[in-house]
Amino acid sequence: MVNRGEIWACPGEGGLEVYSGGLSHTHKIRLGKGRGATVVNKTTKHILYMSVALGMLIYAVPRLSIGEGWTLPTIFSVAWLLFALAIVASHLHAILRVDEEMDAQLDRVKKHRRRQLAQLIERRLVRRGQ
Repeated sequence: MVNRGEIWACPGEGGLEVYSGGLSHTHKIRLGKGRGATVVNKTTKHILYMSVALGMLIYAVPRLSIGEGWTLPTIFSVAWLLFALAIVASHLHAILRVDEEMDAQLDRVKKHRRRQLAQLIERRLVRRGQ
């Protein structure tokens, strides 16, 4: 038997299903994307993007005009290289998980927001049921 005000969630087809139970009824709300949604691991995404950036660097470096003095093409080449290296560095930073404390804090904030959302949904469902 479900206690009044009890709320629980479980994975469903294509998203998260949130249930709010009452004494005589149960409400079901589906959160998330539709069918066929693919979940990609964050690390996998960063590895993929970093490899694309590295491939772009490998392809472009021989074609860049560096070493001909401070001409406009040289300045552009240096700026382009700095931006590309910054992209690679940011993905490497994410892959190595340098900010684990910050990730833990963000996870706590996300859990708190999910709890608040679940409570809001439950309050609205209880109001509808009365």
